[in-house]
Amino acid sequence: MKSIKITLFAFFVAFGISTKAQNDFTLYQMRAIPQVTTVNPSAFPLSKVNIGLPVISGTYLSFGNSGFAYSDAVRLTDDDSLEIDLDNAIDRMSDRNIISSYTRTDLFSLGFKAANNYFSIGITEVFDTRFFYPRGLFEFLWFGNGGSNLGQRISFNGLGLDFIHYRKIGLGWARRIGPNLTVGARFNYLYGGEAIYFSKSQLGIATDPIDYSLTVDAGMEVNTSGIRRISDISSGGSVSTDDILDYLLRGNNKGYSIDAGFNYELFDLFNISGSVIDLGSINWRDDLETYTLEGGEFTFDGVDLFSLVDPIVGETSASGLQNLVDSATNFFTDFDTLPNKSFSTPLSPQIYAGVTYNLTNRVRLGVLSRSQFIKGDLSTSLSASLSATVGNFFSTSLNYSVYGRSLGNLGVGLSFNLAPIQIYVITDNAFVAFQPYNVKNTHLRFGLNLTFGRDYEL
Repeated sequence: MKSIKITLFAFFVAFGISTKAQNDFTLYQMRAIPQVTTVNPSAFPLSKVNIGLPVISGTYLSFGNSGFAYSDAVRLTDDDSLEIDLDNAIDRMSDRNIISSYTRTDLFSLGFKAANNYFSIGITEVFDTRFFYPRGLFEFLWFGNGGSNLGQRISFNGLGLDFIHYRKIGLGWARRIGPNLTVGARFNYLYGGEAIYFSKSQLGIATDPIDYSLTVDAGMEVNTSGIRRISDISSGGSVSTDDILDYLLRGNNKGYSIDAGFNYELFDLFNISGSVIDLGSINWRDDLETYTLEGGEFTFDGVDLFSLVDPIVGETSASGLQNLVDSATNFFTDFDTLPNKSFSTPLSPQIYAGVTYNLTNRVRLGVLSRSQFIKGDLSTSLSASLSATVGNFFSTSLNYSVYGRSLGNLGVGLSFNLAPIQIYVITDNAFVAFQPYNVKNTHLRFGLNLTFGRDYEL
């Protein structure tokens, strides 16, 4: 049991060193970067023509563990040795926690101004992974099933993995309506590659207070698309040219999403803005497999230790123990397989709302909130920022934010315009470079754009 605890702990700590779910506080305030339209489609970039080259123009990497940071679970003692403190880590967890990984790569982008309009097109590859784990799982493994847990069902509900890989093709249009108001929207066509989606996850364990038998119950449904095909390709199985073309063109897995936003100038001093991003879903109809476990239950009554060492009945007891292992194994692997069952995975919509105050034409103070819906749960974050442009070649934004159950996050964005080449680096938590074991969130966005024409008066 101790080895199970340590192994599981090491797995979570490995992910917990750096953490996140998708965030873009810093980018939202940096109008010098054309990618600002991805978080508010109504934004007018400062450049009149913007070109994003494949891969090098935009890469975004983020990782997250909302449950705990490395320093919450591992402490440095007075004699400079490391000590595991899972009691403290468990105290830091919420009822449901998420380890997340999000990457996106821009394959191509083009944007240009035309009178009072800004038109854009972009192609992006996205990998989005979330592992959900309940606090009860750690409590059971660390504290055991005795004490107040006797006779109670310890819930592991929600345990599961969601993963989607898709390509996004977006068409955007922003328009200035009058002197103070701009509105914008982007329509995205989505091609799904692979998916794993836990549409149902109920799991629990109860200990009988009389005979201490353990009863495990489970009800699960796991939908997958493209996983079998990837498995065949990676294992060197038989794959035809049609299979490869079908994969590259994403087959029948299609979906749509909409982004929309606005900016309103008030008294030439304040800017009120807001946006809704990733409102949509993907329908999966290709290379499907669904695994279900309905109403499963398994009871472990214990093992007669005396019979194990008794030479007369030892063979019978060993056989019984093997039967027990087989029964437990069958319980956790006896899923019904339903081929060709289509399913839908919603994206995780984000809502931004912000206000900036113009200290000068090039220096702004801002407050920004961000909310995101993940499987019915709403998480809200907040940041305060200072943004500035210097000449025609440099812009920056600094912010302090609270999100992901973490209070200390310093965002930094830098953009250098060496006409026509623009280089930018953005992070919403620079503390990871100085205190990697204390942070709960880390992400990095960087790239190189081609930009033509600068207009700082907009």
